[in-house]
Amino acid sequence: MTINYTQTFSDVSYDRTVLKQEFLQVPPYVTLVEEVSPYNERLLFQPKNIFNFTLGFEDKGWSSRLSFLFQNNIFSTPNFFETLECY
Repeated sequence: MTINYTQTFSDVSYDRTVLKQEFLQVPPYVTLVEEVSPYNERLLFQPKNIFNFTLGFEDKGWSSRLSFLFQNNIFSTPNFFETLECY
């Protein structure tokens, strides 16, 4: 029997890009300007908690294993608006 629990921590910088309109006095009168700033969050598709459980049995050349894996709070989409973050 094997039991394993892992809690993961990571920090990576993603680019936050915001498009803003800038108004000009000459044609084309409006232009788009990109503002890029860093945004720190966990690695993509990394779960916060991982739990593994394995139970095995062996007898006279015959073996059997049962495994269970649990992951939760998986970070799936970087988004600098907190209401849009996906876990």
